[in-house]
Amino acid sequence: GVFSLIRGLFVDVFGTSPQTFWGPGVSQGHSEALRNIKGIADAVQFTIPNAEILQKVESDPTFAPQKDIMHERHCYICLDGTRDKEEIIEEIKNTDNYFKGQPVFVKICSQEEIASLRQKTSHQGVVFGGDATSQMRLSATMENNPEFTAKIMYAYSKAVKKLDSGVYNVTEIPVSFLQRGKEQSALI
Repeated sequence: GVFSLIRGLFVDVFGTSPQTFWGPGVSQGHSEALRNIKGIADAVQFTIPNAEILQKVESDPTFAPQKDIMHERHCYICLDGTRDKEEIIEEIKNTDNYFKGQPVFVKICSQEEIASLRQKTSHQGVVFGGDATSQMRLSATMENNPEFTAKIMYAYSKAVKKLDSGVYNVTEIPVSFLQRGKEQSALI
């Protein structure tokens, strides 16, 4: 939610698409995509930003890299023995909207190794926007990504009672609707 707001703001201010880099950290969505592949008993996926591309965007926020080279996908999987390992790896690398066209590294692990890796819930992200004369950046570091996500969801849940019925995305909900009350307004 927070990064969607910032990307929307950057588009409005600069008129160009901002660049978003995730990681290093655990991607809950990509991990779930792995766990949904037949033959995988359990999995965790770490997203690692491409350091070279990140550096180019940091020095020139107008640089627009190809999206499929911005991150590496490090997949740790535990197999259940029902399918061939190479078949599973090929399916991972060709999963649309998650891995296809990106640098993907797959490591076969034991269930114990996966359980240990799943204890790591930290994540990071940074959004860059800008033009030839101005730059903006928002970064977030989360020691516990699920907890951070819950905080965002809780903040937005308070806005529901102030909205007309319907479906909204975060860019359609006024930030003022998230404020907790007079005590919170004094902090702003």
